Amino acid sequence: MLGEGAYDRHSSLQAGVVRLAASRLELAVRALLPPTPRRPLRLVDYGSATGKNAVAAMQFLRATLVRLVPDMPPLELGFCDQADNDWKALASRVHDAFAADDDVRFALYPRSFYGPVLPPDSVDLGWSAIAVHWLSDTPAASVDRLWPHPALGARRAPFSERARHDFSTFITQRARELRPGAQLVVAAACSGADGSSTADAFLDLLSEGLDELASEGTLVADERAAMHVPIYFRNADEWRAPFADPALPLELVDYREELLPDGLWEAFEQSGDRDAYAAAWVGWLRAFSEPLLAGALHRARPEPARRALLDELYRRTTARVARDPERARIPWTLALLHAAKR
Repeated sequence: MLGEGAYDRHSSLQAGVVRLAASRLELAVRALLPPTPRRPLRLVDYGSATGKNAVAAMQFLRATLVRLVPDMPPLELGFCDQADNDWKALASRVHDAFAADDDVRFALYPRSFYGPVLPPDSVDLGWSAIAVHWLSDTPAASVDRLWPHPALGARRAPFSERARHDFSTFITQRARELRPGAQLVVAAACSGADGSSTADAFLDLLSEGLDELASEGTLVADERAAMHVPIYFRNADEWRAPFADPALPLELVDYREELLPDGLWEAFEQSGDRDAYAAAWVGWLRAFSEPLLAGALHRARPEPARRALLDELYRRTTARVARDPERARIPWTLALLHAAKR
């Protein structure tokens, strides 16, 4: 993600996930009650980025506990993300939100959630939003799509296998960390049975800009081929698959799919300002995609040239959105999973 809080400034779409999952999170909290006396409750966000939406989820969970539990135990809040995350931004936001609360302690975990994060039987409630559709790596060296779109056909198989392995690993690790009776809620983009989704076109505008720069010779062929956004939208069967293992001590309590309200589009409908909509939409896009694209550029490129190329790419993408805002309207369908440890 871009540093210096850029992801938080452009994550209004992701912020809607907490509101969408609120009722399920409350059910998860109710399943924990009554809490064990004299022991803190540990709540962990898996995939915290720079904290805006992770903190919102934790504030909602804390407020729910305050409302439901007359004598609420202390809380231990954990925030997990990869080691190269913008930890300064995350720490600052978490500190600002909770430092004044005597009943709250918090910790940051610079680890991938595709591995162990906390000791066994130590977590009461786990939450992950818009994170586990990111793959642990890119399994194919070169494909002609920016992400594993269903149009890849048979060439999508390595991505499907990586997605299967990653989610199985994620669930196995969380099952190890959760205490008996603990709850896990996950929200992430999903697809239909054939792999297609309501968001299949969400990177088309960016792809067109990259192809244009490649055709002009500004972007060389091997740089373009190395540019990937390693995400995968699992279908319902793929989301449910790890829970079919009888040895897994984690039961899938509920699975449902919900349409995420598009706050950016709703704001555009009210204002009619194409330029403002384009700037907001590309700000959201750039916050998560630019570091991935930058990593594919040749090291020999001077930094000013790298910056100029990326600036031009997103300038052209912004112009495309302003010309035809409807193309950027993305109805995201999310999978909401609620699991409990036996």
